[in-house]
Amino acid sequence: MSAVVPPGADPPVADPVADPVGADPAPFFLGTCRVSGPAEVLRRRGTEAFSSPHRLHTPMQTLQFAEHVAGRKAHFSPANVHLVSDFAMERVVAGDAATAWAKLQGLRESWRRATVFLVEISSLAECPVTRPDGSVLYANTFSARDLARHAGRLAALAAAGRLEAVPAPGTERLTGGRALAAMRRIKATLRGRPVIWLSHARPPPGDPAHEQVIAVRSHLARVLRDGAATLGDGFFDPSTVAEEMGPARFFAAGGTDLGHFTPEAEEALADRYAALAGQPAGGQGIA
Repeated sequence: MSAVVPPGADPPVADPVADPVGADPAPFFLGTCRVSGPAEVLRRRGTEAFSSPHRLHTPMQTLQFAEHVAGRKAHFSPANVHLVSDFAMERVVAGDAATAWAKLQGLRESWRRATVFLVEISSLAECPVTRPDGSVLYANTFSARDLARHAGRLAALAAAGRLEAVPAPGTERLTGGRALAAMRRIKATLRGRPVIWLSHARPPPGDPAHEQVIAVRSHLARVLRDGAATLGDGFFDPSTVAEEMGPARFFAAGGTDLGHFTPEAEEALADRYAALAGQPAGGQGIA
């Protein structure tokens, strides 16, 4: 296993993942349930759409995930798969690390088949973990919570030699420049296939109850929009759909759960993403 290479370093040339096959659009969604939900809608409609149970939030977490699945760097092993995502942590704690590992390694075939990638970045706050050999791994957003919550179980697995013991993750907020560098390296794992960057949906502007959320997510959207423009990629801000539908119809729990979408919103986003997957260069809007 190797540490994440610092942003800006040249990626390895070798890439065992084959070229995509098939003429119809086959989007691969990387991100959270906010993109896996619309991906599931597309699958129900008969579209070949790929997603992962491993929820990704940040640029560096997404970078190491992409490099691993693309076969460029072996960041993970069965001993540290619990750091990939909260899904993986749940499976490891339940004594089913094999499923967490299989759900990671099994993505390589769909990665090969994908024709376009829709990559959601919902946070710039990274969670770096310093491993026993001194290398750094970027753990999932909920790793600090889960490492504390399951400390006893994880310690027992480590004592049995089944798990790599790691300290609590630190915190690191990426600048726009570092986010762009990570985006550039994520794109390098796709071998020339189009990428559309997706930001985190926010409530319509002018809502004083969510002023801080709006400010943070607006900044994130600007970073991703500017990065996409620099890289010649597509960009889409789902906040545009939230504004069209209104918060109560778009966000879960009657508009109060700003981290999850309603089934109606997932249907609407599936429409947008299907259109973008067919013409990825057109996704350059921001609310």
